[in-house]
Amino acid sequence: MRPASTTGAPQTHHRRAFSGALPVLSVLSLAACTPEFPVLFPFDAGMVPSVVDGRFLSLGHRHTCELRAGRIRCWGDGTSGQLGNGAQQKAPAPITLDAGTDWTSLSTGEQHSCGLRQDGSIWCFGGNQAGQLGVGDLSPRLVPTRVTLPGPARSLSAHYSHTCAVLFDDSGWCWGSNWEGQLGLNDSYPGADQPAPQRVFGGLRWKVLEAGDGHTCGVDADGALWCWGRNVRSMLGLGAGAGGQVRPPTRIGASTDWAALSASQEGTCGLTTAEGLRCWGVKFEDPNLMSTRDVPLDVYPGRWRTFRIDTFHACGLQVDGSLWCIGRGIEGQLGLGDFLERRTLTRVGTDTDWVELQVGRFHTCARKANGTLWCTGQGDSGQLGAGDFNRRSTFTLVP
Repeated sequence: MRPASTTGAPQTHHRRAFSGALPVLSVLSLAACTPEFPVLFPFDAGMVPSVVDGRFLSLGHRHTCELRAGRIRCWGDGTSGQLGNGAQQKAPAPITLDAGTDWTSLSTGEQHSCGLRQDGSIWCFGGNQAGQLGVGDLSPRLVPTRVTLPGPARSLSAHYSHTCAVLFDDSGWCWGSNWEGQLGLNDSYPGADQPAPQRVFGGLRWKVLEAGDGHTCGVDADGALWCWGRNVRSMLGLGAGAGGQVRPPTRIGASTDWAALSASQEGTCGLTTAEGLRCWGVKFEDPNLMSTRDVPLDVYPGRWRTFRIDTFHACGLQVDGSLWCIGRGIEGQLGLGDFLERRTLTRVGTDTDWVELQVGRFHTCARKANGTLWCTGQGDSGQLGAGDFNRRSTFTLVP
């Protein structure tokens, strides 16, 4: 239950960090004002994705989902129905959903998952205690259930207990937990949870919306950055002394070169159009995770294809196909062959054929150019997809 408050001060009920992720592949196009959805599944053909709107892989708190040939496969913790197979149990090996072959993108929260179909419809399944499924009530769904939206969607982002989408008309919509203003409704604290989609306040045209734990950030049509929600660890990037919570969407800085975002429990990172990386919020270089970057700052030199952060660790892929990680490693989530933490960004192996990456609370998964998927870290719920419940410190092939 949420803590009672008589002061109106924001609560810091920390949970899982960003799931779901930097956008990884555009599979949608808009022509003559009518959305078209070409079937394109590059990992079956060995193609390297670009960083735009879609994602073929997403990691929740203790579960993992991927798209393969237009089908959804999930594994790990399914006790809230987040695997979408009609059951409520753990699955240590991938389960393919009997829900069609027309899925183009997906995103996972702590106990829920959502997918985007070729026709622009969004379908969600799993836990629904805060309305994060967007189906109008608080009841869980064990199979994909359609979300009612005013038009077709082109991108999707789920996190701990809320979900956001951008429609083809560039409007932004969010639903689920709103305790700390993460839905961007410009309401008062504490905000009421919303079990049906609500339009993000301000009428902005959006390129990207990225849900975090208690906050959300987005890139507007002009490439500017906006954030809202919980700010107790500077995850909104508003600078030292900013309030612990900001409920309306608020412009961050003057830059207009933002391309993609990753939001977690206590931090946020973004890629620029020049393939640079900026982060703000908690610093992974600090072993106690106490120091913060108060505004977006350039970090980790290189040309980045994607960079994903969670509560305790982060990993990224550079344009040359190399994989790098930093942070907590006690569960093996850094993939470095041990269970030690790293407080400097460290290269994982020597391979240069990595093309997609996502991180969960205590596990990490990455895909190679040949389409194979590999996972490392905590496996107590079967989230590595290796057929057992063991942890691993090196990337292991998912069958």
